Amino acid sequence: PGWGQSYAGHSTKGVIYGGLFVLTGAFTVLAFMNYNTKKSDYEDQGPPQSEIDKKYDDYKQSSQIAWCAVGLFAAVYVANWVDLIFFSQPDFGNRIGITDISNSFITLDINRPHSFISDNSEKNMHLGIGVRF
Repeated sequence: PGWGQSYAGHSTKGVIYGGLFVLTGAFTVLAFMNYNTKKSDYEDQGPPQSEIDKKYDDYKQSSQIAWCAVGLFAAVYVANWVDLIFFSQPDFGNRIGITDISNSFITLDINRPHSFISDNSEKNMHLGIGVRF
């Protein structure tokens, strides 16, 4: 996340999305490390019951935090693509070095079936979807 916005000429958005992606990724890793520690503490213990209950509560709370971290990480990734596709479209008319200027941002390419040069006579169809900058 962030590279597409930077490439489209929106460097501030690129830095924001890239930074948020790195921060939420680090938060996710730390949250799961904490979760694994709490889980291990809970599983590797004996009496008294009050200590078991406290470690179980810590373990469950760290599980919720870890899954929230995953949700934030995924939300940043999805928001990056929504912004890139709908709000960070470059102006194709002002790009230098493009001879075939098209106004379509999302491209769909379908190649008709053809045989490759090989011993195999199987026909192949190729479908490609891309974001054009």
